[in-house]
Amino acid sequence: MLLLPPPPIYSPRCGGPIFFALVLGLGYGGGCGSPIRARCKLTLLDKAGKPAVPSRTRASPVLDWSVDMEWSCSDLVTPEELLQRRRAELLGDRDRLAVRCDIVFTDVLGGAAAAAAARPLPPSDLHQHLGKLLSEKVGADVTFQVAGRGETFAAHRCVLAARSPVFRAQLFGPMKEGSTDSGVIAIDDMEPEVFSSLLNFIYTDSLDDDGDGDDDDDGVMAQHQLAAADRYGLDRMKLVCEEKLRRHIDGSSVGSLLVLAERHHCRGLKEACFDFLSSGVKLEEFAGADAFEQLMESSPSVVKELVANLATLLIS
Repeated sequence: MLLLPPPPIYSPRCGGPIFFALVLGLGYGGGCGSPIRARCKLTLLDKAGKPAVPSRTRASPVLDWSVDMEWSCSDLVTPEELLQRRRAELLGDRDRLAVRCDIVFTDVLGGAAAAAAARPLPPSDLHQHLGKLLSEKVGADVTFQVAGRGETFAAHRCVLAARSPVFRAQLFGPMKEGSTDSGVIAIDDMEPEVFSSLLNFIYTDSLDDDGDGDDDDDGVMAQHQLAAADRYGLDRMKLVCEEKLRRHIDGSSVGSLLVLAERHHCRGLKEACFDFLSSGVKLEEFAGADAFEQLMESSPSVVKELVANLATLLIS
């Protein structure tokens, strides 16, 4: 469907106003038959085809147009202006009046167009392509030799640099090591499984063991992953590991998790441990355990913060 502007309606003998009207007509073989939401604006032009000075425009509100619906205005220009005061400016030698019509379509109500617009886009699969790039090692230009069993991992310098500020400095910046020129970098203080999960997160933005596992091995692995994420500046991976470790807080792990949270600046994990110990029974059990003495020796500041936190709870 189209909005068609017919010629202005005026008869000099009538002496009345000049009407401009817009009527919704059929186009393209009959149209879709659905209402069209649009607003219209008429602008008076001078003989050069530019907006007249002073500016004269009239606009409709946003309307739901149906076939044969009309919107008109009668005060865009007066007969006196057109035939006397502004004749030369508006009509020129050709005695033609020019009016620009701007039509802004804001929505098509119903029909196939609305259904097409509502169709959701498929989710991003970038992580799948990057994960495949890592697993197939296509174009890999750096190799990591990880301690322990001496396993090697191939990767791509640009991907690592884009995701990790530490890798960026190590591979391209002031931290660049001489061994990087040969394409082999030694990682001496990390287990291969941990480094593999680190690379997987860099490429796919997820951990390969993102499930809800709650066994001891899963909790220990999450601690190593958190330390690796902090080491290489992967803040989102740290938060994912923190969330996993929250599910592993119990009487036997809360002490080591408090030390871990303090060492790697994990405020959320620390507060979760404090909340766990806010129960008087759990705190009493923890205070009598070896883990509390170890916490006192390794992180006395955490114990002071714990006491202050519990005191605040008692006062409130």
